[in-house]
Amino acid sequence: QRGPPSGIGEEEWGMRRFVLGLAVVAVLAACGHGARFVVSRPVGENRVITVSGAASNVYFIEADRGYVMVAAGMAAGVEEVRTLFSAAGIEPAEVTLIVVTHVHPDHVAGLFAAKELSGAKVLCHRSAAQRLGTGRSEPIVGHGPMGAFIAAVCPKNFKAVAPDILVDDDFSLEEYGMEGAVVHGPGHTSGSLMIVLSSGEVLVGDQVRGVNAELSLGQFCEDRSL
Repeated sequence: QRGPPSGIGEEEWGMRRFVLGLAVVAVLAACGHGARFVVSRPVGENRVITVSGAASNVYFIEADRGYVMVAAGMAAGVEEVRTLFSAAGIEPAEVTLIVVTHVHPDHVAGLFAAKELSGAKVLCHRSAAQRLGTGRSEPIVGHGPMGAFIAAVCPKNFKAVAPDILVDDDFSLEEYGMEGAVVHGPGHTSGSLMIVLSSGEVLVGDQVRGVNAELSLGQFCEDRSL
């Protein structure tokens, strides 16, 4: 919808959007300070630990030696990120690689602290390297009035991190003790990466969303044709 829903005047609709914007900013800010993390443990052959509560999910994939961390969330402070590791039951030094699925602040604001604590190498797509290294978000492209509004009020900057490994297409994770690969999958952003594991799990990094038990591109996608 380009205008207000039926039965809602322009002024009331504008106020609702304004209040929602303030709520989005408040939630994102809260995720960076004193975040409370919820952890989902692996079941069966699943080797992925999921930590939510940092604006976006953070994943730890158990390898033959240590863990591969996927995304770093928005909790940017060292103590918040230390708490994130602790919630997952992982010592920072056990992480050998951090995969950046895409350079949006809700996924990379905690990256600087995560790298400092763990000493792990950071991997991203080559097209996203400059933005990661200068602390500037890839474009946040929202579709529809609400998507565009949320994109406009989202933070765009974070503490810069120099990547260690640049990926153009596929990158095998065998060197890091697991059967799987990092795969370039543009769409959400031009530099979006996905992790495909031999066990069947795929970490898509905001490429799709689950809506009413169906997959959707959601409101944020830089290029819907990809």
